[in-house]
Amino acid sequence: MLDEGFRTNHVTFLPILAACSHGGLVNKGWEYFTSMTRDYGIQPKGKHYASMVDLLGRAGRLTDAYDFVMNSPCKNQLVVWGALLGACKIHGNVDLVKIAEKNFFELEPRSAGKYVVLSNAYASICLWDNVAEIRSVMNESGVKKEPGHSMIEIQREAHFLLMEHNTHEKAGELYQLIEDLTRVPKDMWYLPDISN
Repeated sequence: MLDEGFRTNHVTFLPILAACSHGGLVNKGWEYFTSMTRDYGIQPKGKHYASMVDLLGRAGRLTDAYDFVMNSPCKNQLVVWGALLGACKIHGNVDLVKIAEKNFFELEPRSAGKYVVLSNAYASICLWDNVAEIRSVMNESGVKKEPGHSMIEIQREAHFLLMEHNTHEKAGELYQLIEDLTRVPKDMWYLPDISN
């Protein structure tokens, strides 16, 4: 981008930091993060701080990630605590899960998505009593999770497919189409990573 004369902005750095995180490039991620302010005069936002927490967390540096959150100007933002919670989930750090949980819920106690993220974090480290407690708290407080859905557009008409209870009239045809589309790359010796 720089060689082509494009100006960078805060959005430019988000995929760069995400790429460093997924590639395990901790030092390079730090370089880009510090260059935002130093070289480009761009003040990092909550999502940039969350990307750095994710970068440190994926690299197994959970203590560094926690210290980074506590020393950041964004420690009162949900996105950084969510990133720390995700890192704790990956590495099974129960103590930090509890700290992240406390901060996560204090910031926005009525968000159904947060309950699901936390429940999944506990499930990933086999703390089934905690999973049950989170689900119970959701039920008691009346917090409802909207079912996940996918949308596909066919001839300018939107079709929604709901998770678990799909009553769409053409669900079978749509699933067959998806299966057919994924079969083409497989036939060409390509296996996509669909684990996420």
